Amino acid sequence: HRQTSSNRALTFNSNLTLRNLLTRTKNPPKPENIPNAIYEIPCGDCPGTYCGQTRRPLHKRIAEHQSSTRRANNIPGEELQFKSGVAHHTLNTGHRITFKSTGILTSAQHLTQLDLLEHTETKVRKLALNRLH
Repeated sequence: HRQTSSNRALTFNSNLTLRNLLTRTKNPPKPENIPNAIYEIPCGDCPGTYCGQTRRPLHKRIAEHQSSTRRANNIPGEELQFKSGVAHHTLNTGHRITFKSTGILTSAQHLTQLDLLEHTETKVRKLALNRLH
């Protein structure tokens, strides 16, 4: 306690308690279920990585990349337009993507942050597989 000029006691109180630090009432979500995420998919045959964003749970977006990659590898010799930079990489190089090593780099509280976060993560990686628009 500290006495103020008006003879009132001034105290400090914090909600940060040992109990609050040591107990959790809810388990954190599994990484594949986190929405609004920036993720990274590594190539298994080169040091390149693909950085992407999703507003949905990550496992749904990865399934789309896998489907697009399968289509790319099953139609040789055709010029295809892909929504997935991962599929574009496998078609042009024949490399295998290690989807099981996909990781979340960060997540956003607000959807407006996703584009900036993805752009930043892509620029940080010198060997990004992302196609430039």
